[in-house]
Amino acid sequence: MPLVECDRLIEQQTGLSLARFQQTYGHDAFRTMENRILASIDCQNSIVSTGGSCIYGEDAMQHFRSSGTIVYLHASLETIAHRLRDMNARGITRQKDQTLADLYHERVPLYRKWADILVYTDGMSLFEVVRDTERQLRKRGKR
Repeated sequence: MPLVECDRLIEQQTGLSLARFQQTYGHDAFRTMENRILASIDCQNSIVSTGGSCIYGEDAMQHFRSSGTIVYLHASLETIAHRLRDMNARGITRQKDQTLADLYHERVPLYRKWADILVYTDGMSLFEVVRDTERQLRKRGKR
């Protein structure tokens, strides 16, 4: 299946890195633009890799739900902190005073709300994550 990397798609369409877009136009403008772009992509028969903030876009999430199966790859706050290292360099959308912990606790309920499948990834290899995801998709009658 083709892979759609939403962060790259947003950067291509705006001509700016995620971090630069947010620095230039602000947090709210980023969320509005992200929701609009993601709600318009053709994601039939594709794997769509979203950024973490897509979960705030009602239109985008409704589009994804109507187009396929939403898989939430869950990781603990500690695992995410280890993987990210520098939130600013990664262009993570947040309010100025929000910490990674704040974002985590705000987003997890939203991820759970939209997820059709939940895969716990802590301590798992990439192979194990893929295997568990495939197993759960098969249970749902998806490939």
